[in-house]
Amino acid sequence: MLNARSISTSLLACGFLWTGCGGPEPSTIQAPDRMAIDDAEPFRVDAMALDAAGAPMAAVPVVLAGVGDPTVLTLHATGELRCEKWGRTAVTLQAASLQRDVVVACRLVQEVRGAPQKLVAVLEAADDGPPRPMALGGYAFQAIGLDGRAIPDAVVDVTVDDGGVLVKDPDGSIRAVKPGLGVLSGSLGGHTAELEVSVGLLVSLRKSALVEAGDAIEVPLEQGHYQVSVGADVPVLVGVSAGECVSHEASLAVQVSCVLDDNGTVRIQNPAIRGRGDDAHATVRVVRVP
Repeated sequence: MLNARSISTSLLACGFLWTGCGGPEPSTIQAPDRMAIDDAEPFRVDAMALDAAGAPMAAVPVVLAGVGDPTVLTLHATGELRCEKWGRTAVTLQAASLQRDVVVACRLVQEVRGAPQKLVAVLEAADDGPPRPMALGGYAFQAIGLDGRAIPDAVVDVTVDDGGVLVKDPDGSIRAVKPGLGVLSGSLGGHTAELEVSVGLLVSLRKSALVEAGDAIEVPLEQGHYQVSVGADVPVLVGVSAGECVSHEASLAVQVSCVLDDNGTVRIQNPAIRGRGDDAHATVRVVRVP
């Protein structure tokens, strides 16, 4: 698809149409099948009449005979065209009695928006080798027209950065393939929006772990940043050795960020008094994050 803004033209007028001008008949009209226009600047169509041998017929003018949808594309007396809004229509070219259509896609976009601003994905470790790839979803890009409204049929081109955290498959789907930070970009009509993707690695998952009253369980961890999520039937606290966690109160559901400055452990503590409080049964999920 050609992307044209101001292309030299052979579109001339003989009383606007060739009828009555006389002269030889062309065999074909040479012109692009499709054009994509990304702005509202006037433009012209590059077209030429050809004879049966494919030679240019400079004496035969090619004129603009009409526009399919004038609300999308307007034709001016100068022979120039201008996109008025998002849409697709056909321009009819005429040389003598021969006609052909050129499809023009007007891609007038005010901006491209992406949501959410940040995505989080968590990979699971394989028994050996790299983590299992994960299909990435939960995001959307929208093209916004000049009227401030989303354009339902606009196809935004989604790409990934070259950091290797994300990959785009031939079918257009996006996968997270390794821990780290990646960027999704959505582009259309010269406008781009970006989404940050944080890909973590699940390093520990314990279900229904017993945490006796006044006691704690520990999960060994390497130095790094972690997101710790705990769900329990009695309030619990989360802490680490060789580092610190964001301050929080004992709760049935705890989700907290922790940093280990050296190799150490994350501790899930039952603050109830030993012998008087209830034991906890906790599901503990620890994710290493970028």
